[in-house]
Amino acid sequence: MSATARRRRLGVVGSLLIVVTLVAGCDRAGRRQTAPPSATTTAAPACPPSSATPGETTGAFTFDRLDRTYLVHIPPSYDGRRRMPLVFNFHGHGSSAPAQQAYAAFGPLADREGFLVVAPDGQGTPRHFTLLGPATGEADDVAFTLALLDDLEARLCVDAERVFATGMSNGGALSSVLACRASSRIAAAGAVAAMIFVPPCDDGGPPAPFVGMMGDADPVVPFAGGRVNCCGNPTIPGAEDTVQKFADRAGCDAHASDVRPSASVVHRVWTGCAPGAAVELYVIEGGGHTWPGSAFDLASRGLGATTDELSATDTLWAFFEAHPLRRT
Repeated sequence: MSATARRRRLGVVGSLLIVVTLVAGCDRAGRRQTAPPSATTTAAPACPPSSATPGETTGAFTFDRLDRTYLVHIPPSYDGRRRMPLVFNFHGHGSSAPAQQAYAAFGPLADREGFLVVAPDGQGTPRHFTLLGPATGEADDVAFTLALLDDLEARLCVDAERVFATGMSNGGALSSVLACRASSRIAAAGAVAAMIFVPPCDDGGPPAPFVGMMGDADPVVPFAGGRVNCCGNPTIPGAEDTVQKFADRAGCDAHASDVRPSASVVHRVWTGCAPGAAVELYVIEGGGHTWPGSAFDLASRGLGATTDELSATDTLWAFFEAHPLRRT
């Protein structure tokens, strides 16, 4: 079935995603790398007892006196004994965990590849994730994410070396914040349609590998930087400047190399980065405030074009799979 046909078929639920937008200021693909051989080995601790079964269920978690909810997708291969990677999948401003799970469609890929997907709901009305620190009555969503990760690791068979973060718009921006502030826990991060660099960064681990994806015709978050057309209308730096800051933190060469994997996609890669680090940017020429490769077409909602030339979901997982956590 063509991407266009899929979009038409799924159009009836497209309204779920009308609110996939940003609050950006309100507030690496390849094989998995293996560790070098060691003279001694230490057996990984046994997984905690768990009654979790494959499927997608809703969870509840209280943090900083706020009741939060999330969806957890467990693949059929989960047996509670073999540790699995975990991907956090954060929604956009005003959206929800179910909408983001449908939009990014990590479920089928997770079932084939064998990883957990956790999609938290934001806080407040409209739902959002805090990026620059919480306002009165709100919680710090970096701290919330790490507390939720602690809880999940205590109840599920999670591979702590392969915990990743991604998201759309406001959720993409949160993923980029986690790449800076939580690099000792988040192995790699990928941000779609919005990204920010907010130091100080976590000195407890090496720079987290980071990949960004953004359309250069985004009508909501300007690719070149400037005033965001929603969410309090903050002003943010351009995507290229932001990703360059991640490259600088990772000790990469000053200049990146561009390749064109398809007619309207530019893949920018920084080289010479610190061991284990990686920084990449996908620029979708003519792309809007959308998730590349999604079956949902949101052009009629004023969010611009969705490219068929790149699957954000597949590309992000390939990047994550290649970059487990590197301990210092």
